Amino acid sequence: MTHVIGRDLCAIDTFATACGVEEQEVRGWVQNGTLPSVKLGDQRFINVSRLQADLLSGKDAFDAGDYDHD
Repeated sequence: MTHVIGRDLCAIDTFATACGVEEQEVRGWVQNGTLPSVKLGDQRFINVSRLQADLLSGKDAFDAGDYDHD
């Protein structure tokens, strides 16, 4: 499933493909709070706008627990 909702949210599989990593790795990053995400219905999306804002503000390391599940 390939989904990008505006520029704000991106499906996990799409994000994994764009980053060149396995989908399960991205799912792990979401589950442990390394990446910001939101849940819409029964599907979880990467919060790309929050990720971008953090990168633009100088964040250069992403660790488990950095993000709560929104």
